[in-house]
Amino acid sequence: MTKTAEKGCLDKALRLLGRRDHSCLELSQKLKQRGFTPDVITATIAACERMNYLDDRRFCDGYTGQLRRRGYGMMRIVQKLKEKGVAGATIRESIDKICPEECQVEDCRRVIDKRIPAEQTAPLDKKSRVSLYRFLYQRGFSSDVIKEAMQKKEGSPSQYRAAIRTDFKKDELR
Repeated sequence: MTKTAEKGCLDKALRLLGRRDHSCLELSQKLKQRGFTPDVITATIAACERMNYLDDRRFCDGYTGQLRRRGYGMMRIVQKLKEKGVAGATIRESIDKICPEECQVEDCRRVIDKRIPAEQTAPLDKKSRVSLYRFLYQRGFSSDVIKEAMQKKEGSPSQYRAAIRTDFKKDELR
């Protein structure tokens, strides 16, 4: 390892971190793409962590909040964080802090409100409900959260709950 290679790698890492937070894995992949050797990358990542420029927990918190504001559910957020190389324990801490269970229904309802015009007062037909359910499920909301949010949107009479149970069978969603 030469000092110039280490300095060049550190400079590049600091420039990348100056734009936005990265996970350790993400930063090491970007440095590898730029032709730095694994030894230099390891030393650079350790230096960035020592200087507190690189922190997976801070990255996880920020990215979780960003994805939540963009209308993603907890399952999709967890998937995207795993793709970025964040540890499972760090993900759980971040989800518990930023996206607690009670907020997920409200987030789902906000996404529903964006999809369904406010002036639409009639209940959704079966095809529209199934389509909306699929969309929300792909966004990462669990089926329980989706059902609860849709019930709140519709006014939640008990017969609507029964209709939801029959509308959203697993075989219809595939």
